[in-house]
Formats: sequence, C-alpha cells, structure tokens
Amino acid sequence: MRFFICGNQSHVRKNVFIPTENRFFVAVIFVFLMGTCFAQPKAWEVIYETDTHWNQIEFFDSQNGLVGGLYRNHDPYYTLLRTTDGGYTWEGVLTWDQIKASKLVFYNRQYGFIADGAHAAVTTNGGETWDIFLHSNAVISYPAYIDSLNMIATFWSTLPNDLYANFMYRSYDSGYTWEQIRFEIRDYSIYNQPGVTYEGTILLWVSPDELWRSTDVGDTWTIFNSEDLPAYALSQFVSPCSSIVHANARRIVQDTYQPVILRSIDDGLTWEISWADSSVIRTMLIDMVFSDSLHGWVTGENGLIIQTSDGGESWTSYFLEESDYNISELSFIDSTLGWGIDPGGAGTTKIFRFGEAHSTNTIILPALPVKPTITAIYPNPFNAITTLTLSLQGVSDVSVNLHDVTGRYAKCIAQERMTAGEHALRVDAAGLPSGIYFVKANAGESAAVRKVVLVR
Repeated sequence: MRFFICGNQSHVRKNVFIPTENRFFVAVIFVFLMGTCFAQPKAWEVIYETDTHWNQIEFFDSQNGLVGGLYRNHDPYYTLLRTTDGGYTWEGVLTWDQIKASKLVFYNRQYGFIADGAHAAVTTNGGETWDIFLHSNAVISYPAYIDSLNMIATFWSTLPNDLYANFMYRSYDSGYTWEQIRFEIRDYSIYNQPGVTYEGTILLWVSPDELWRSTDVGDTWTIFNSEDLPAYALSQFVSPCSSIVHANARRIVQDTYQPVILRSIDDGLTWEISWADSSVIRTMLIDMVFSDSLHGWVTGENGLIIQTSDGGESWTSYFLEESDYNISELSFIDSTLGWGIDPGGAGTTKIFRFGEAHSTNTIILPALPVKPTITAIYPNPFNAITTLTLSLQGVSDVSVNLHDVTGRYAKCIAQERMTAGEHALRVDAAGLPSGIYFVKANAGESAAVRKVVLVR
C-alpha cells in the first residue's frame, strides 16, 4: 500500500492518549479520512495499454491527439501516432526510419516541432502532415517555442578527455533553419530544457548552479546564482498568465534532496516555494502543465501527482495506484479533461485520462477558421504603453507579438485561448528603443498585422 500526504502542510508526530471507550470512534474517523483524503481521485483511469515505449503526449481537443516515443517492439516501427477518438485507438503517422521523435513540442494546436538530433520535422496543421529534413548546421535536443516563428534550443555532446560541447541555437522560421548563438566546452553538460514565459522571457537552468534569464530572444542573459534562489535544478518552466511562472526544482534538506515547486510573480526575477512535503524526499518531479491560470498538475516518480486549482497558492498530492513507473508527460485541454502517459518500467506503456469519459461516437465537426482583426491601437504613436483592441469571430488560441522593422521578434503581448468578441490588450514596450514596430496577431492559420510607432 502506498501512503501519501494531501496538501502541502507540515506534519508533526505527537504522542496522544486516547481513552479506551473512545478508540472505536477514533478508528472510524481515521478510516473515513483515509478513504476521502488519501484515496486516489476517481477522475484518473487507464484507457490504453501497449508494449510500445511511448513517453510523449499532446492533445488538441477531446478526440484528437498525438503520442511519440523512441522504441517499438515490433514492425511497423512507428514513433509518432495519432488518435481521433480520445485515446482509445491509435494509428501510425511517422516511422522510425523517418524520424525518432526524441522530443515533441507544440506552440499551439497548429505549429509543432520534432527534434531528433540533426533531423527534424515541422507541422503547421496540427500534425496531419510533417516536413522532415536534415539540419545543415545544427543538432537539436531541447527545443522551445517563443512564438509561432521564433524558437530556441540547446544541445550537448561528449568530447574526448571527459569534456562536453554545449550548444545553444535560435530559429526565426518555426525550426526550419537555425543559427548558433552560444558554444561552450566544459567538463560537464550545462544546458537543459529552455522555458518561455507568457511575456516571451527565456528561462534556462545552466548546471550546476545558475539560472539564466533573457528578454531579447537569447542575445543577452542575466545570471542568477543558486545561492540567491530558494532551490536549485529548476525545470519545466510554465507561465499560464502574465508575470506568473511556475517551475519544478529541488532543495537540500538534511543531507538529501527534496522536490519542491517554485512560483514567481515577476516573470522569473524572484522565486518562492509554493509546495514542499517533508514526507517526500529523494523523488524527482518530471512534468508540469497548466490548463489555465488557476488549474495545474505536476508529475513525479512512482506515479506522484500534485495539482492546484488556485494558481499555485496551494497544492494537493496523491499517487496513481495504476502507474507502473511515472507519468512522463501530461496534456490538458481544459481544467476538466487531460491525459498522461506512463512509459512503464516493466515494458508496458499506459495512457491515463483525467475527467469524465467522452463518447467515441460523438461527431466532431471541423472548426471554421477564426480570423483576427486589430480594430484599434490607441495611442499611436505611443510612449512606452498603448492599448490594442483585437476582435475575433470565434474561440481560438491566439498569440500577439511585437516585431521590429526587420520582422524580428521583440516582445510577447498575449498568448492564450480567447473567446469570440473584442479584447483589449495592454502593449508595454518597456526596454525597447524608439522606432517603427509591427503588432502581429495569430489565430490558427490566420493573422493580422498593424504598424505602431514608439516614441521616447
């Protein structure tokens, strides 16, 4: 039996005397609490099992999703597969000899990228088709989207004499071409998975003890030492709304490490611990996802799940009893429906679903294209701050970014799912020089562009 603690409170054991005549009632209360607080929530269920090794999952709606992995035990050797019925059945998309799907990332429901060292694949239609190609001057292991066009990635490889070559790359065309922006040789690998905040800030943990932060697409970096942070080994940066960033991390407690969740309210400048459990030690946190600004989930080893419904102010933890190994990746389309994938330590991959079952007979009508329109920008010209009015014909994942006259990314204005109607967006050009800029709003495959003038 697995025991776990609900919430993030510290517990102190005390010796308490209970009269004999009251012990029966105390036992009844204890059993009741064990059944309510410590039991695995009914919302998770295993919906698919396979002897194929998958470790990545991405869903776009209640029916359509992708899984990727490195190994398949029998022919055909698919490394990317698609479902159209919510995860009950899967069909192959890409095979091992095409690409190994080492790392699968999506910016929204349209733009996706697969990294496999010198090989890569790009989709702009939600994974229906992929452009597969060989990089001429880059080897990519850990990619991350800044917006639909701009990406940053890291890679490291071993050299003779126990040295490591560490690379950092940047792309301006959705991952088709890359330029090297940093290169270092050290006696260990330093670069990890980059994270990009709601504001477009890049966060990167550089081993063994530095947090790097960039607000100009990786041109310059501010470095924070781990001594100035409440924890180390920050990873899985997630930014569900403006200025808020969450991250998995570790700290040293009594000569051992303890997993913690950190939260920043100033776009990664300062951090505080939002979850720590004294009963959970020597455990790694693996993935983190937020469906909106309030609802988030974190996975850890041995089936550990930690979730919040108040933006990280408080967390609840429990274990998935059916997990054989750990949930390596999560994908949520909203606060009530999500999936997790357990690659299985015993050779069986399991796909979990969170939420009520959805009928596989439901007919999903194709969504009509949503065209964004920038109806107003006032004032324009402006000094530092202006307001943009964006109009949408329907619900869509929207990204609004500021670009300079060369088309280069300058700043993120918004990146979220928006409803139909008008939306007032604050454009803060702090830190940018005077000049002509272009506001570009993307909604699906449609875009709108307006010129603005920044005057200092």
